[in-house]
Amino acid sequence: GQAYAMLDRWNEAEKTYTFAMSLCHQYNYKKGEGELSVLIGEACFHQGDKQKAKKHLIYACKIFIKIMENNSLINALQYLGFMYYEQEDYNDASLCLHRALALQIRSELWEEAYESSFFLAKILTALGEFDEASYYLAFSINMHDEKDLGLALRVQNMAKILYLKKDYVRGKAYYKEAADLFEFLGDDL
Repeated sequence: GQAYAMLDRWNEAEKTYTFAMSLCHQYNYKKGEGELSVLIGEACFHQGDKQKAKKHLIYACKIFIKIMENNSLINALQYLGFMYYEQEDYNDASLCLHRALALQIRSELWEEAYESSFFLAKILTALGEFDEASYYLAFSINMHDEKDLGLALRVQNMAKILYLKKDYVRGKAYYKEAADLFEFLGDDL
């Protein structure tokens, strides 16, 4: 299945994953069944069948919850949240990312939490939840320890959120900080 996926032959990948998942189910290998359900969801997503993709990702989440496989659950929740976001279902996307972030923090997966909190802030901004979005974005900014493009983009997004909240003084300060970071990184636009 992975070879087909690398070649963007998603229909063949889905068939191969489905066969492998049936073997995992037959031999009661739940973790493998869940992981293959995520891969089938990915294949369905790439083929444009978003409903079937969501069904497989939800099924995988249920398996991972049942067997208490948190790392796999985090990945499935993030993928599911991304799919909800793509379909502009921001409420469900927010629920998935909140849960993934909570599990990452509990597991002390700080790098992953840094990324999830940034994406969660983007979702919350789309929902018009600017206070909560700025909270998670500040969390992401404060966890970042390098002056790189990721930090500059987060600071720039914070400025945008502050402007949306009509906090122009702080927003302007964040825009200046973002501009300074971009300049430091050699962005000459």
